Amino acid sequence: MVKLLWEELKLDKNFKYIDVDVAYKNLKNKTPRATFAWKVLRDKYYSEVYREYKDEDLLIKAGFVPDPFTLEEIDYYNIDLLTTPFDKLKENVNNKKNPIVLLSTGGFYPIHDGHIKMMEEAKKVLSEDGYDVIGGYLSLSHDDYISTKPYYISDQYERINEGREYLKNNDWLMIDPWESIYVRTPINFTDVIERLQKYLQKYIDKRIKVAYIFGGDNVEFMYCFKKNGIAVCLNRDGYDELFVKTMKIKNDNMYFIDNLNSSSFLSSRYIRKKHSKKIISYKDVGNYLIRNESLLPLSNLIREDNKELLQQLQEEFLNKFMRLLSNCFDNKIFIKVINMEFQLKDAYDYLQKQNTINLDSYFRGTYNLEVSRLFNVSSYQDKYIKLIGRLGHETIEEQVKKIKDGSYVLVDDDSVTGRTLNSIKEKLPTDVVINETYLLANSINEKVFDVVDLRDFIIGTTNSGLVVKLPNGLYTRAPYVMPYINLTTRASIPPSRERDFSIAVWQMNKEFYQKYDKNFKLKNADSNFITLMNYIGFNSEDTIVDICEWHINKLSNDRFRVVSYTDELRNEIVDFLKSVAIDEFGFNEWKDYLENKSFEPYKKDSSKFLVVFDNENNIIATIGGLKVDDETIKLNSFYVKKDYRYHKIGTKLYNEIIKFSKDKNYEYMILCTYDRYDIATKFYQKRGFRIYKNDELERWYKKEL
Repeated sequence: MVKLLWEELKLDKNFKYIDVDVAYKNLKNKTPRATFAWKVLRDKYYSEVYREYKDEDLLIKAGFVPDPFTLEEIDYYNIDLLTTPFDKLKENVNNKKNPIVLLSTGGFYPIHDGHIKMMEEAKKVLSEDGYDVIGGYLSLSHDDYISTKPYYISDQYERINEGREYLKNNDWLMIDPWESIYVRTPINFTDVIERLQKYLQKYIDKRIKVAYIFGGDNVEFMYCFKKNGIAVCLNRDGYDELFVKTMKIKNDNMYFIDNLNSSSFLSSRYIRKKHSKKIISYKDVGNYLIRNESLLPLSNLIREDNKELLQQLQEEFLNKFMRLLSNCFDNKIFIKVINMEFQLKDAYDYLQKQNTINLDSYFRGTYNLEVSRLFNVSSYQDKYIKLIGRLGHETIEEQVKKIKDGSYVLVDDDSVTGRTLNSIKEKLPTDVVINETYLLANSINEKVFDVVDLRDFIIGTTNSGLVVKLPNGLYTRAPYVMPYINLTTRASIPPSRERDFSIAVWQMNKEFYQKYDKNFKLKNADSNFITLMNYIGFNSEDTIVDICEWHINKLSNDRFRVVSYTDELRNEIVDFLKSVAIDEFGFNEWKDYLENKSFEPYKKDSSKFLVVFDNENNIIATIGGLKVDDETIKLNSFYVKKDYRYHKIGTKLYNEIIKFSKDKNYEYMILCTYDRYDIATKFYQKRGFRIYKNDELERWYKKEL
């Protein structure tokens, strides 16, 4: 007779789900079934489903999917990391009697009006029942799940960016990127609920509850809410019978919404037929400018004997930053450094006999308005909330009062939309006239794609970072890295490169401080960085190096770092290929071929070669997609180091090359493998490859894309 799941863990029926981890840890023989039992019973939602029905098939119908996390990895909610935006939550939550936030999970590929109407209907029902709805989130499913769908041509970063853009004018719905980006594997929707609730209770209000919203095609998810949580299910065409059957388990925390106009709830599948991927081109977009302020922002780090060292470290950081930026744009955009000293000299030469009202941090004019744009931390940040006096200075209104009547030139570093300059003009008295606007960035007389200040990427330095509002209402500055800043809107970084870019910048900062002073503590950094780090839980005695390492680990999230081929990596790649093909699988005859392998074809736009590094900067996987002809691409050099073959790295690389191949409009993918690569053969067959040519040694597979 098959044991009940709690019996597998040596527990009785009255177990508490919070004791399940300890029970599993104490097991000497952790069989696959014991592991399955642990996964089910440690979840407070699914444990109650099983406790009542003792039906493992019902668990699956209710949405349960076992994740690959080990006992050592179970603390993955990361609520200390400010990943989820707060900006659209209603203010004054303390005045709300019964605050609740709505959550829906899914592919949302793409988000459309049907999803919004579903959330609006749920909001209406809950509000009528006495809840105070203070906001809502759409949580996009993990890429490892949705990338298995045949229609998928995007990635999680692009989906999130498209979702944020779609919702930017919605006054209460936001995208929660945590499930998709900050967890290394697909997880159960119950984990998304629990994590969001803990996160909001920590940063906003301990009383906040999260209600889960979903469609009638998943109506059996309702079994999870018999004892815990709040859920709203909206019926969909074709599921009436199952919907009515499931309604029989209804309790006060379950809401079933029927009799809706089904035309309002079109599926994403229908919308996708009209949805095409936007291809990004960087041709003729202009230069990407980096404003280099040299040692000025590092004034809080300068000591009597370290100026030369700081100059060297700042230059090293700049050079690494230039290479990193270039890589983000596949080396298809020109990166140019603006020396601020020359920029300021040009400005002083031009403006020396004119009265000026200055907004720039370093230029000094007749009047200097210390002004900052305020953004919400960890939000879309496509536009600022309002203009405020620069942190540590008077309000804008108080500064403006000191300006005497007359005609002036308005000075700033750069302007993209002109919104800031126009706002300042509106605040000036009637008799203060602006005759001209002078932008320091315009002195180069070239087409500009974007402009960034290098200081914003060096943490802990003076006036560095974006001015942001924290959930507790405090204003501070946050460095230009995830999770605090949206690098797509604030620095034009492509969405798919945001995380790798951020990890690299944190790593550059770690190396900077290791060379400057590895024991340099948070308490000695700029006060704004101290405020931000204290808020998320760091102690003023923590070192900057440790803070950088913490962020690197949280952002890396065991998903490792994926980069495109460059010539600097060639020898390291060849050594890795030899270690797998020769040392592990015994292809000694490949030695000369591998040592002389040409990577030149992969430098062309029609081909791609990817390399994966672990957190210690060792290569652990490679994959190549090589053009055969206009219709066909060949999968090459697909190797994963033995110790990493069950970490979904191969799946991620494969999905990257499939996506690239579809973007380039290839119709077929081919590959060659061998009997000794039995594990690879199973991988390919599972993904639809079929043998089209075979001999004693080689197996040739083909797949239609």
